[in-house]
Amino acid sequence: MAKDPAFLCYSGDVLKDTAFMTDAQTGIYLKAMVMQHIHMCISSEKLVLLFRYCSDGDKLTVMNTFSQDADGSYFIAWLRDSIQKREKFSASRSLNGSKGGRGKTKEKEVECTSFSSEKLSAIAIENVIEIENAIKGVKGEQEETTPSPSLEKGGELPTPDNFPKIEDVLGFFSEKGVAEQVAKNFFFHYTAQGWTTKGGTPITRWKMKAEQWLLEPEKFAAPKVEPTGNAKIIDSNKYTSQDHGNRKQTA
Repeated sequence: MAKDPAFLCYSGDVLKDTAFMTDAQTGIYLKAMVMQHIHMCISSEKLVLLFRYCSDGDKLTVMNTFSQDADGSYFIAWLRDSIQKREKFSASRSLNGSKGGRGKTKEKEVECTSFSSEKLSAIAIENVIEIENAIKGVKGEQEETTPSPSLEKGGELPTPDNFPKIEDVLGFFSEKGVAEQVAKNFFFHYTAQGWTTKGGTPITRWKMKAEQWLLEPEKFAAPKVEPTGNAKIIDSNKYTSQDHGNRKQTA
């Protein structure tokens, strides 16, 4: 088996040994860790190379963290344990693979892939159908509980089929005590606009719009052109008998 290129290092293990070291001593300690990982231990020859530029005090401080085996080589105890545990774990994984462990994993992957490509698509379609049915059910309940709106009640968008009838408009204005001509002006003005405002907004509550027409006749009422040579414009909402007399004189 190839040499493991790494080892498990817990910061607490390192700090336990280097807590009271100087920076120079800590650097030597870290170099010793790398040397032990590569060679499994530190021989006397390598120890000389490790401390060749160190003072006796630095050498003594770092050496106090080492242990020595029967062969006279030195090592850091927690590091040797970490390396051995990792080697055992790697060996067990390799053994499981040689016994077919990896094959089973691949079979499971194949099963998952098959499930994803075939079953998941069916499940997704079923979920979409359920959601659509749920939406339809909600809409159906709303249609059953909500009365069908009309243009007069302020529900549907205006179309030629549901435009207000002139009889309804005349009756509404008559109830308000307003002249018939004002009602006709209102009716023909908005019929020509397709029962939309100048900005193109559909009018779904024509009675409300009629109330606005009556409150602000100068703003909403359409002017009426007098059929004479002078083409004088007369506001139909302010048309009086005096105006009628003036028209006879001009004629």
